[in-house]
Amino acid sequence: MLSQINRLFAEAGINILAQSLMTEGDVGYLVMDVDYNDSDAALDQLKDVEETIRVRIFFKL
Repeated sequence: MLSQINRLFAEAGINILAQSLMTEGDVGYLVMDVDYNDSDAALDQLKDVEETIRVRIFFKL
């Protein structure tokens, strides 16, 4: 899953500053920090991933 998201972001030119992935069985969560200018595009990309359960922004300037 992480490689799929990273590929989508790379194709869209989204700069990933940091990321952390944790899994428990079949479910996992991914925390990502992306460049401020890319945050809306990143949110749209993540919403389009079929396996995504929930997406939210924690902090945006």
